[in-house]
Amino acid sequence: YGVPVSMNAYLTVKGVRDITAGLVVLPALVTGNQHMLGWLILASVFAPLGDMVVVLRNGGSRAVAFGVHGLTAAVMVVVAAILILA
Repeated sequence: YGVPVSMNAYLTVKGVRDITAGLVVLPALVTGNQHMLGWLILASVFAPLGDMVVVLRNGGSRAVAFGVHGLTAAVMVVVAAILILA
């Protein structure tokens, strides 16, 4: 990210990323376009999958990697499928 490694910088970047992810789906929610919302959620699955890989590659807990990030990605895929196919 171009900053020295610090918890404050990391959390700030993470916060901005999370807010952006929430705002991206807002137009689909406001307009009620469930198919577009489904596709946006599906495209967003790469975030928790990437987080899972980062945790695994950096010596983090496998339980956290799969139980938090992997499960989040799986739930997102299911929700996206429901919205796209409905």
